[in-house]
Amino acid sequence: MLKFFKKSLAIVLTMLLMFSLFIPAFAEDASVDKTPVIMVPGVITTPIVDENGTQVLMPDFANLGMDDYEDLLNTLKYILKLQDSGDNAGAMKKLVATAHNLLDGAACNPDGTSVRNTHPITNENSYAVDSSLQDSIGRNIAKYIGKKNVYIFGYDWRMDIVDIVEDSLVPFIDMVKQKTGSKQVKLVAISMGGAVTNTYLSLHGDRNDVKKVEFISSACKGVNFVNDVVGKDITIQREALGRYFKAMFNFPVPSLVSAVSGYLDEIVGNMIDSEFDEMWNGFLKPYFLNWPAIWELAQHTKQMDKYLDEYGTDPVLKEKVKRYYRIQDNTNKVQKALVDKGVEICYVSNYNLVGVPVTSKALSRNTDFLIDTVNTSNGATVADLGKTLGNNYKQKNDDGHNHVSADGIVDASTCFTPEKTWFIKNLVHAIYGDDDCYTKFMAWLAVHDDVTVESNAKFPQFMLYTRSDNTLTPIEKIEIETPEGEGSGEFISSAVTTY
Repeated sequence: MLKFFKKSLAIVLTMLLMFSLFIPAFAEDASVDKTPVIMVPGVITTPIVDENGTQVLMPDFANLGMDDYEDLLNTLKYILKLQDSGDNAGAMKKLVATAHNLLDGAACNPDGTSVRNTHPITNENSYAVDSSLQDSIGRNIAKYIGKKNVYIFGYDWRMDIVDIVEDSLVPFIDMVKQKTGSKQVKLVAISMGGAVTNTYLSLHGDRNDVKKVEFISSACKGVNFVNDVVGKDITIQREALGRYFKAMFNFPVPSLVSAVSGYLDEIVGNMIDSEFDEMWNGFLKPYFLNWPAIWELAQHTKQMDKYLDEYGTDPVLKEKVKRYYRIQDNTNKVQKALVDKGVEICYVSNYNLVGVPVTSKALSRNTDFLIDTVNTSNGATVADLGKTLGNNYKQKNDDGHNHVSADGIVDASTCFTPEKTWFIKNLVHAIYGDDDCYTKFMAWLAVHDDVTVESNAKFPQFMLYTRSDNTLTPIEKIEIETPEGEGSGEFISSAVTTY
């Protein structure tokens, strides 16, 4: 009997000890809001397939055989051989023909509709049921609120954004609410997903079914790189290309970076310069300018309106694009009205990276490699790449809190929501892994309500991403000497390199 009593007591004490150890975890869970979360991803995330299930935009490289790769390699060799012999015209014609083969299935008619019978691979199941289209941020969110409360919205990212919302996102949100029994959802919008989400807010904010929005590297204010391409500002920038390769692929040998970028500049750059009309009229214009989303991802300007006319855009497509531009123009007005009604809106923006290295502005824009920081942050004042805001710079809007980064590059006080906009230095646009520190930060932000840049010391307004040790650390203020003629500031973070 005594032996049984001792054994029972040991079990009870063990259970009490275990319970006491898990109390902090339970306390943390209590602060987490378990409203269902819908991930709204960006371009290329959702596969587009034809009636036979074949991916149409690009080959499914995971399923290509050796013969397929050999064909691609032989084509590349042939193009380089033509170019090397001085036949830029022949090389460009072959390049255009190859691009046609790769993208033919994704072509759109002049009115913006798909030439072929295509559809996106969508998933109406939660993360608890199906993992086929899961993303890293969503999987980290699921650790907080359960897989059954996380969904990912798939859509045809070539199409008109308003049509995407009306035909697909509205019924998807209704489906999630019905499955979960929740009256509201949260939207985590990444890249183009920001433009889609912002359009939903503009058209259906009165449904009161969105509790919180987290815009990550968002395109809701447009992508200036698209403006450049539509405006035919296409040129290889050797230095920008070198920085791009170094940061994207982490080349350890500077001389290799220089050699690769120089080679591409000389070979591809010369071909583009001498055969631009063939590239534009044979490929870019008939393909990409028939995609409604290309026009709509641009930042709306008067010049974009002129291009719609100058390029002879189909009237149906033109009207859809102009309809979307009206939504983009009213972004802040709509979002302010929703914030006043209690909707929480947050932004995560990256900076200190060179722009896409195929336009003349690549070396001056401060971006996340794709979208300008001023756009992804919805209004920050940002110094040109490699420069600061100046030694004597003062925060533009004084709200009682400091919103100027310690490296002197960003003033967040001019953002739409300064207290709810975070910046990550040196982080590339929309590339996330399950164990990445910034992915975990974005998941934390999604599930905790009423947070600001002062809520968590681990996640201040300005953070430095260090890839080598996978860390986010506060931007530190240290004094440096500014070389004459290079920028105009005295503060920079512990990582002084610009990419």
